[in-house]
Amino acid sequence: MERARLGINTMTTRNWSLAQEAEAYARHGIANIGIWESMCGGRSGASVRGLMAAHGLRVSHVCYGGGFTAASAEERARAIEQTRRLIAFTAEAGSDCLLIVAGPIGAHGRAGALGYVRDGIERVLPEAQAHRVRLGLEPIHPMEITQWSVITTVPDALELVDAIGSPGLGVFLDTYHIFWDPRVLSHIARCAGRIAGVHLADWRSPTRSFTDRTVPGRGVVPFGELIAAFEAAGYRGSYDVELFSDELWASDYEALLTEICAWADAV
Repeated sequence: MERARLGINTMTTRNWSLAQEAEAYARHGIANIGIWESMCGGRSGASVRGLMAAHGLRVSHVCYGGGFTAASAEERARAIEQTRRLIAFTAEAGSDCLLIVAGPIGAHGRAGALGYVRDGIERVLPEAQAHRVRLGLEPIHPMEITQWSVITTVPDALELVDAIGSPGLGVFLDTYHIFWDPRVLSHIARCAGRIAGVHLADWRSPTRSFTDRTVPGRGVVPFGELIAAFEAAGYRGSYDVELFSDELWASDYEALLTEICAWADAV
């Protein structure tokens, strides 16, 4: 993989400041950075854009909007307004993609929760299109349906994307969340032209918790097949390593970046 296609999401090195991350990623020859807005230390989007430009980095995406399935109407309205704010932040930071996490199933039932997700996306799409920011709806592993998302498979995400029918909405695919599906390669093929971004993370064997993801190449995810499928579907964006890992968060980040880069160079 060319270094120009490699990215790191700031969650991977969560104990560094954004300035430390920008300096280190650039020094390792990494061209792209995914930003968690909540981890930017209160920086404005313009400040983030200036910092990244100074290090020659591209902001590939911002995490995350959505959470449209809250219990009360007031909470759901706040989620919509927060997503609108993040759309503006994304544009100011120099990125064209905001990742969307739908929100858990809650007490709504599947159909009810999906209805709230569709309503939330349709309400924020005008702002996204005005700012030239694409929304990337992320399917999340079914084990997280009560915590993070009622959208649990690639077909789930595609069904909603197709129903809304806007070029401003695509899918954001994370290898950790989708690799387990025996039909994943055919699902990725169906995403042609609609992949807004890709996260890379490996599934440790045996895995111990949600925060036990590992460096690509250490686990059981078939990255060669998945990356080939992304490319065949016409994806030409960055591949951003995003690791939630109690073990790796406490590790030597310089060594971690070296390992990630060595893996990417060998793919």
